[in-house]
Amino acid sequence: MKKKAVRLAVAAALLAVLTTAFFVIKNLTKKEEKQGPITVSQTPVKDIEGITYRCEATKGEPISLVREKDIWYYEKDKEFPLDQVFVTNTMAVSAAEAVSKAERTIENPEEDLSQYGLDQPVLTVILKKITGDEVKLNVGSYNAGVEGYYLQVEGDQKLYLIDATMVFAFDVSVYDIADKEDYPYVEAGSFTHIAVQKGSKMVELKGEVQKDSQEVLSKQYYLEKEKTWSVSQDGSAYQEGNQTAVQELISQLASFDYSKMIEYRADEKKREEYGLGDKAVILTVDYQVLDETTAKQVEIANGVTETVCDTLDKQYVLRIGDKVPEDGYSEPEYYVCLEGAEVVYTIRAELLDTVVNIRAESFEK
Repeated sequence: MKKKAVRLAVAAALLAVLTTAFFVIKNLTKKEEKQGPITVSQTPVKDIEGITYRCEATKGEPISLVREKDIWYYEKDKEFPLDQVFVTNTMAVSAAEAVSKAERTIENPEEDLSQYGLDQPVLTVILKKITGDEVKLNVGSYNAGVEGYYLQVEGDQKLYLIDATMVFAFDVSVYDIADKEDYPYVEAGSFTHIAVQKGSKMVELKGEVQKDSQEVLSKQYYLEKEKTWSVSQDGSAYQEGNQTAVQELISQLASFDYSKMIEYRADEKKREEYGLGDKAVILTVDYQVLDETTAKQVEIANGVTETVCDTLDKQYVLRIGDKVPEDGYSEPEYYVCLEGAEVVYTIRAELLDTVVNIRAESFEK
């Protein structure tokens, strides 16, 4: 009986401890109780005339964007081509709505903000309003338990828990939000000459129109001329090439596109650092386009007419530099720039490897 009484006493004591712990935990979690979207004032996007932010992607340096007459500019260089849609609809909107769309609030946070990662924010965003006022947002650490980031609005005693929308929107460098140029697009049937120079080595491919091909080019059959491709190495006489291999290369060239902008105004010294100087692989592409200014109607048979055009010869020269250092998660890429341009981009290595490692034997018949 004595042992049983002891066990009952221990059980009762344990129950009391558990009950106390339950109410303590319940009381603590009340601070972060899920409430649904919180009704608070927000900054309308139309009232934002400036955004300054810093995060890991900017290497801790502040990036300032300003809006003038509904056009966003990079404050340091107003000629820098910003992606207007991304800045307006993604960055500005996510920051303006961060608090109003928060799912949880902490009414009485601890004084030690390091518990929330707010002593060293992962992201700081300052919104400048047309009134001259500023709203400063600090984003702290991620709370896996409630699946949210801690958000502090300077001047507000409360803290908020937000999803990753704003964090992802601002996890960008200024080059990540650049409006990239389009890579020169060439129709597969428009290539006339391809040359790849690597140091003292040169591989050239030349396409010649077959004699029985139509002389007049119609808009309906845009440059669909039959060509026979020949190959030359280091200035030797052209030899008829492997037509299938050449067409595979042309298909690759026609699908080139820039991946990222790396430098907007890279001087000669800077381009050298990317391997785009003397040691660059140089790709020269000659092609044709229709000259719309020469369009005219030509009768082809029994009153049937077609619109025909003359052609214009075009060329672009691409310098291919070093491979981008691997970061463990991005696809392999090369640094590239067009001849005479200051903008440095990257292109995926899977598209450029054939050019960089070109061998004339691969195109011989």
